[in-house]
Amino acid sequence: MYVFCYKVVLFSSILLGPFVLEPSQVGLGNNQDDVKEILDTSLELMRNDEYEKAKNNLDSIYAVSVSLNDSLLMSRTLGNLGYLSYELGSYKKSILYYEQSLEIDLLSNDSVNIAGNLKALGISHRKLGYFEKALSYYQEALQIALKLDLKLEEASISNSIGNLYHEIEDDQLSYEFISQAQSIWSELGDSIRSSYALSNMGNALLGLNRIDEAINAYNESLALKYEVGTNASIAITLGNLGEALFKKGDYDYALQNYLKSLKLRRESGQENRTVSVIHNLARLDIAQRNFAKAGSWLQEAFEIIESTGSQDDRLENLRIQKRLQEKTGRY
Repeated sequence: MYVFCYKVVLFSSILLGPFVLEPSQVGLGNNQDDVKEILDTSLELMRNDEYEKAKNNLDSIYAVSVSLNDSLLMSRTLGNLGYLSYELGSYKKSILYYEQSLEIDLLSNDSVNIAGNLKALGISHRKLGYFEKALSYYQEALQIALKLDLKLEEASISNSIGNLYHEIEDDQLSYEFISQAQSIWSELGDSIRSSYALSNMGNALLGLNRIDEAINAYNESLALKYEVGTNASIAITLGNLGEALFKKGDYDYALQNYLKSLKLRRESGQENRTVSVIHNLARLDIAQRNFAKAGSWLQEAFEIIESTGSQDDRLENLRIQKRLQEKTGRY
């Protein structure tokens, strides 16, 4: 979805913090720039990891868009609610929002936003493991972007396709698609998206066992993210860098990056996304025969999993527990 940087504008007689915008200012003739401006406040809150406030704002904006029958504002608000749900790990809910947004865009024949919603649907389906369905959405979106020569959208979709190929362990194709995205974003001077692509390139390179190149890509990504990124995005790349250093055998630096990643995820209010880092910390301690500490990490992960209900995390926790038992001989 889109991230916009406009001045803060709030709306209606519904109070959003200390600012108010009258309803007449929301019905702006379906002008794309005006809609971006209206949504800017909630998107800024998301960038600052204030997800509950962002949800309240978007719910209020959606209520106003319905009362005004403003289809563009309605569609974009639904899309951003989908993005918010995705960020919070509610992938099925994000799909429902994106489908509603897409339905409105199809009625208005809005090709650019149709492509955006198709890509977003692909991302959420990928997170749920529906790779074939996700690739189908991506391909539809990419065809629209290429037909209309939409470079930003082409880069974004190519990056998403690359991420999908990484998940199904075709890292050569992953690297090729993400490199294309990085090339476009770099040419356009888009530092934020370039930082994401560099991190994703690192993932593909690590999958290809090109460890030093992966470490360089992660460090390049972090250099940009520390300037323009969020704590949540920095945490992801720190965790990935930790994995590369672990694979290289540099355990001390791997530990430092894992712990930084864990701290930032917690500060960002993303407790549900800490489990993967905790699992990596447990693996690292098993590799160094710090078995008691590894067991403590697994117990911590188990307690989080009990609250989030993630079946994938639960299975991974059991796999690492089994490895620990094999190492210690205690069952």
